Amino acid sequence: MPQKPISRKSKARPTRRAAQKKTAKAGQAACVYRRIVDDHEDGILIFDAETGRIVDVNASFARMLQCNRKEFLDGNIPDLFLPEDKAGFADAVAKLKRRKELRHDFLPLKAKDGKRIDATFSCRLIEVRNKPYVECIVHEKKKRSPGKDHGLQSAEQPSRELLDNISSCVVIYDAAPDGKDFIIKDFNRTVRIKEKITRKAVIGRSVLKVFPGIRDMGLWDVFERVWKTGHSEHYPSHHYADDKRQGWKDNYVTRLPSGELLVIYDDVTDQVLSRQALEQSEEKYRSMLESLEDGYYEVNLKGNLTFFNDALCRINGYSRQEMIGMNYRAYTGADAADRVFTAFHAVYKTGKPGKGLDYEITGKDGAKRFVDTSIVPIKDTNGAVVGFRGIVRDITARKNAEESLRESEERFRQAFSSTSDIIFILDASLTITSITPSVEHIIGYKPEELIGKRIDEPHVMTPESLARAGANTLEVLAGKPVVNAVYDFIAKDGCIMIGEVTASPIYKNGDVIGLIAIARDVTQRKQAEDALRQNEYYLRKSQEVAHMGSYEFDAKTGRWISSPILDQIFGLKADDVKDINGWLDLIHPDDRDAMRLYLTEHVIRNKNNFEKEYRIIRRSDQETRWVYGMGELTFDENGQTDKMIGTIQDITERRRLEDEVLRSELKYRSIVENAQEGIFQILPGSRRLSVNPALAAMLGFASPGEAEQAVTNLPKQVYVRPDDYWASVETLNQEGRLSGFETEFYRKDKSRIWVNMSVSAVKDGASGELYYHGIIEDITEKKNLEKERQDSIDRLRKSLGATIRAMAATVETRDPYTAGHQRRVADLARAIATEMKLSRDQIDGIRLAGIIHDIGKISIPSEILTKPTRLTELEFELIKTHSESGYNILKDIEFPWPIARIVLEHHERIDGSGYPQGLKGEDILMESKIIAVADVVEAISSHRPYRPAFGMAPALDEITKNRGVIYDPDVVAACLKLFEENRYKMPE
Repeated sequence: MPQKPISRKSKARPTRRAAQKKTAKAGQAACVYRRIVDDHEDGILIFDAETGRIVDVNASFARMLQCNRKEFLDGNIPDLFLPEDKAGFADAVAKLKRRKELRHDFLPLKAKDGKRIDATFSCRLIEVRNKPYVECIVHEKKKRSPGKDHGLQSAEQPSRELLDNISSCVVIYDAAPDGKDFIIKDFNRTVRIKEKITRKAVIGRSVLKVFPGIRDMGLWDVFERVWKTGHSEHYPSHHYADDKRQGWKDNYVTRLPSGELLVIYDDVTDQVLSRQALEQSEEKYRSMLESLEDGYYEVNLKGNLTFFNDALCRINGYSRQEMIGMNYRAYTGADAADRVFTAFHAVYKTGKPGKGLDYEITGKDGAKRFVDTSIVPIKDTNGAVVGFRGIVRDITARKNAEESLRESEERFRQAFSSTSDIIFILDASLTITSITPSVEHIIGYKPEELIGKRIDEPHVMTPESLARAGANTLEVLAGKPVVNAVYDFIAKDGCIMIGEVTASPIYKNGDVIGLIAIARDVTQRKQAEDALRQNEYYLRKSQEVAHMGSYEFDAKTGRWISSPILDQIFGLKADDVKDINGWLDLIHPDDRDAMRLYLTEHVIRNKNNFEKEYRIIRRSDQETRWVYGMGELTFDENGQTDKMIGTIQDITERRRLEDEVLRSELKYRSIVENAQEGIFQILPGSRRLSVNPALAAMLGFASPGEAEQAVTNLPKQVYVRPDDYWASVETLNQEGRLSGFETEFYRKDKSRIWVNMSVSAVKDGASGELYYHGIIEDITEKKNLEKERQDSIDRLRKSLGATIRAMAATVETRDPYTAGHQRRVADLARAIATEMKLSRDQIDGIRLAGIIHDIGKISIPSEILTKPTRLTELEFELIKTHSESGYNILKDIEFPWPIARIVLEHHERIDGSGYPQGLKGEDILMESKIIAVADVVEAISSHRPYRPAFGMAPALDEITKNRGVIYDPDVVAACLKLFEENRYKMPE
């Protein structure tokens, strides 16, 4: 049969128990009532008021008439009287129907032998199920014993023993004549014991004096109702309270034929409180079950689902209706289904729970997910396994993350092993303690040939560089980093290479204990820089030879400033006025009007660049000179012309040559071909270009001719991203120039280079045809340098993290009972540090320190770590040494954070009661205080070999109670806030 949900089962039990108890209670009350009636000294008679049929008599009445009870049942009431007394009986019945009650009426009875028996009757009219009956108490006159009550004391000894030995409380009350009060007449021994009262103290007293709480309880109303109607009532489970006693009482109230009230009750406080606690527990369990993010399931032995929570529906993607009765094979593949069957079968055979079963499922939408499942057997009352229950956790994200991490670590390992830089560490004695394998590729030495030697022992530097390196090393050891220091290194084969070194000090407890350095082979770059500087020198000299000056014209003020060479070209003095009119005065008179028109219409109005050859009259000697002027306009935020910046070259000598155009072209080409930058020209709309030798070489071609012939489709063949080409064209069309545009080019062999490009739209002086003229600089080395630096930083950080995780794994293999403890402490400590708004660097250090804070336990014998009982004082003292052991392991490792000190201090307390140093207050690092609180919370809330987990509430109580005493108050406040606001959950 399907396993019912726990919540339904647990609710059903109290209901059945309550019904069973109620039935037993009614039976017990009926038994007591019957014994009291039968043992009553007076006779009791009940007959049908309409037919006169006798319904019941007690034993006393039967003895009184010398008969047995069976002889009376279903007989007629007139048969009990002599013929001459039957009329009196009829009158008495008529009177009873009018008054509802008669008291002590005399009426003789007829015994079995026909003798007359004098008796008095006390009768009342009662209704049972809407049918009238007469209840009579018959007293034989000669047997009357004045002063003797009719309570429990009047019962025979067997009845008394019965009442005193039953577990229920029994009390008999006399009713006041008007039924407005009830006087305690007698009670059994159970009442005396449970209520702690004596007969002398309460017999004859009002129930309201002894038990004043019955009004609030509602029992008083029951008393009045039963006394008036004669109908017995069960008054179940109500709360009673007065100044002396309180609790839950279950009452059964009946009226005896004598008019006395018989009350039987039990104290059911324990049952009520247990039921309430059980109901609260069930409600809490049900609420927790439905609020779980993980799935909960119950299946029968066939693997069919019989109960589950909403989270399982979310994981599988099916509705509740679809999943009821569904077999696990419906959403698992063949291999996974076999693994699940094997795991469940093992639990069935052994009866022991299983966990850590992870497998792949297929949701309703076809998506694949990974889950982790625990298995707990469900057993019947005989201990036989009838099904299984457990938790299903969606670990798809974790699986994907693990796969990504594996891929990332593999990429990092490959990248680290193939790094082109040399990373090495020196201690204070300048001895090489660590160096990367890349050293062999760069200078030919294997790492083991250099490690353990002083920096000057391998003779890997030229004497001059070694002297500078020694001085720089002393600076670093004094706490001053050295950046991009250049030295000449001697490779193992004797070749000289140029290395650029950046070194930083390594600190420990505030002292420099060594340095870490990165050395990069910059031989080719330095050679290229030297060549570039040489080319720049040639270009500067070429400009001086070309006698070219520069200027800046302010369109708003009309004034301009010029370079010394331009002043020489114009023949100006320092005090000459430099404004628009002063410049126009320099123009040859024959060209002045044309220049004014060109400047106002073509340049300023149409916002074109200035580019023109014109004649001037040099002011210093009034000589006519030819100049070539260029200018580029800049605009303000309103789009108005702001400035024009340009150059002016004295081209007088060129113009005087017989073939001005040819000589000018040759001179220009000479400059272009000898330039170190790439230079090109291209007509708008054409995809072919002309290049100088530098640009051809930059693109991997042997000559400009080869490049011009090979490149027929510029955006597809040269641009890595063709859209960059069209974006540059659009900018040129809109603005007339392009400056500082960075993009990637393909070389001839399809390798890539990064370039910086500046382009201007100009017109040929002779033909007036528009073309684009540009300069390109190879910035690949710069880009690679930036990327390499960032990659190097990332690799170092990831390598450090991986190393720390490996160290943490070492501890957990030694202490399986606290596996995951360090990881959980690290995660909680990180969350606390984040809540306290510490710096990103501090948070990283705290997290990594938390991961290995118990690394010193590798020095503790495993039998102590895994001991399933309390540790002895000597064993605990040995455990306490793990802080110093961890410190000794880590102290010589150069971390960017005080990891070793945090590990040493994580059991220190701010009042000095911690160990190993007994530090107080500010002597303890804030990072250590955070780890200490996280360590305590995790330890108390988690399982230990010698005790089960106490849970999170006792853990938080511990840090709350000792906040500001042994734990830092700010750290405790941050931790409590995380849990109180439900913003943090301890990881599994």
